Amino acid sequence: MGLVTIKPDHKNNTLGTSAYHHAPLKNETIKKLWEYESPSPGQVRRIENEVMVCLAGREAERIFRPKKRGLCGAWTDNKQAQDFLHILVDEISPQFPVYWKLLLLRTKDILSTTMVWTAVEGLATALLERETLNGREARKVIVDAIQNRVRVRRTKK
Repeated sequence: MGLVTIKPDHKNNTLGTSAYHHAPLKNETIKKLWEYESPSPGQVRRIENEVMVCLAGREAERIFRPKKRGLCGAWTDNKQAQDFLHILVDEISPQFPVYWKLLLLRTKDILSTTMVWTAVEGLATALLERETLNGREARKVIVDAIQNRVRVRRTKK
């Protein structure tokens, strides 16, 4: 199912976690891609998506709190994003920072859309109230936030 929480985990040094049990890229697949094969175009897209998911939390926080400095709450996410990106390009390659920036810009662009930001705000509000949501609850919160936004827009017309 999955889980999203803002509960700090001192053992793993995180300020929150999102986890899902049907991870698109299993460790074995990552190792295989990294060591032996070039990823297919579909796998490249999935890896890029994984990088953007890792970057989304810190970018959402920057939008919400633009004066905040640093990435202290995003170390694990950044490390995971780098690990995924290493599958596609070597870290010492001049392509690495360019690819990183491209995926970061894509992430910012996705977050700037009204419906996505509505979903982010809805989920954040629910997490502040309940601290932890399972996957089903998180999906419901997101769907409800978007439906409320659409309803409000229709009544204004």
